[in-house]
Amino acid sequence: MAPSTPSRQSSPLPLKRKATTGPTYTFAPLTPQFSDASAVCIGTGRFLRAVLVPALHELGCGVVLAQTRGTSFCAHMAECTEYEVDTVATDGSVQTARLPVAACGSLGLAEGRAAFLALPATLKHLRYIGLGLTEAGLVANNASISDLAELLHACSVQSSNHFISVINTDNVPFNGDLVRSLVRTCDVAQGYGTAFGAFLERRVVFHNSMVDRITSHRVGDPDVPRAEPLPEKALVIEDLGGVLPEALGAVRGVVVRTAVGRLGVDIALKLRIANATHSAMALPMALGRRFTTEQCAAAGSPVLPYLEQLFERDIVGGLTTELGVGRPAVKEVFAEWVSRLRHAHFGLDCFFIAQNATQKLGLRLMPSASEAPSPFLAFALAATLRFLTPVGDQPRIAETPPVFCGRLDDAADGDPPPPPDWKPTPALRVRPADGIYEFSDGDGAVPKLLRPLGRPGAASDDFAAIATEALSRVDGCDSAGKPSHAALVGRAAEYYERMLGERALDVLASLLPEARGLRVM
Repeated sequence: MAPSTPSRQSSPLPLKRKATTGPTYTFAPLTPQFSDASAVCIGTGRFLRAVLVPALHELGCGVVLAQTRGTSFCAHMAECTEYEVDTVATDGSVQTARLPVAACGSLGLAEGRAAFLALPATLKHLRYIGLGLTEAGLVANNASISDLAELLHACSVQSSNHFISVINTDNVPFNGDLVRSLVRTCDVAQGYGTAFGAFLERRVVFHNSMVDRITSHRVGDPDVPRAEPLPEKALVIEDLGGVLPEALGAVRGVVVRTAVGRLGVDIALKLRIANATHSAMALPMALGRRFTTEQCAAAGSPVLPYLEQLFERDIVGGLTTELGVGRPAVKEVFAEWVSRLRHAHFGLDCFFIAQNATQKLGLRLMPSASEAPSPFLAFALAATLRFLTPVGDQPRIAETPPVFCGRLDDAADGDPPPPPDWKPTPALRVRPADGIYEFSDGDGAVPKLLRPLGRPGAASDDFAAIATEALSRVDGCDSAGKPSHAALVGRAAEYYERMLGERALDVLASLLPEARGLRVM
């Protein structure tokens, strides 16, 4: 990851040490309170440990953590009963929280799996199952879905009548409904018969949820989550049946929704404001050698004025009309998000955000394409196309999924020296000194379409035709059937052509006079 802004670390307290010294892979108790633990989490990812586990601890729950593959987290907990989470305050200081773990183990080992399935017989107060599945894992017969089904079956044979709440920590809309369907139809569940299906219906609640906390890792230690201060809606849980304790709604950063449709509003606001503007800014910033998101607030940067115009001209109107939410409430959400972006000591890697840009364009930005889309929405589309344009040799194009090489914009006068190479994801590398970045985009169909435009000599007609075809692959873009979309795509093609000869941020700066002084903040 690109170098981040140095922060002041609070004086660490010593971690609590276990009596034994070897790593625990098989859910041996780490604390005397192990048998009173009321939560099991399938997954040990940094985000789950920075959002869900702290909320469960605030509720008074002991938590057992199950690593789904490998043993790295178990090794990390080899001599400790706690793990650390760093929170970077707005002044740059770092507060380190230490969260106790009742037990941990690995489902990648046979003995670990056996111990995992024995947990319900020991944990008589088990009420919560956390799930750290991203969109890629929310598919039929995924290993973690099968693990969840097996754990729930082990719960079903215990003589108890309490509800079990399953809470996932990914922003797939209405993820609880999806998890319920995947568990009920997986091969493991089918093998347990109708009695297990009845137990799921009667005693298990798969809560829809939304999560929102920007999280990376401590420099030099990928096992330690590093997070922004807790947002107001770090974890939103739908509880239409009223099975969750009222105390959960009082936990800082947790919101419990009990009315039908209210969570859908939260999801739409996050997707169309925070997620949309994150994508809209990350791609031109990455191209322009502004490698981490906090640089959006640098003096003289056109990025925040651009986001303000995108919000005011394209985003806010659609949200107020479609959701029935008042304009002041929508603007309040945007203002909170911008305050988070302005955090000078915390940001994410722009190249991490930029991956799979075609899908994100359809989910996050196209829903805001109105009858009169602005130049700023057109710029967001154009920057996506520019980022997805392969340039030069493509040594990894035959991989599955394909990996492409793009070219950074030329450095400008006053730019800092390029940082060393880094990997925004394990499979991709950025080489700033060479001006090259690797990227992925689903099945690669759009970058393959755009590849001819990354070669010298492409004509304007080529840009118009190929950009139109590429954007036709984006969900929600209908340039053939909607005149407003045709105009949007046409303008995006013009900006896109410019960006292969000019710096993306310079093109953006040239558009800002069109704002005519209109400001949101």
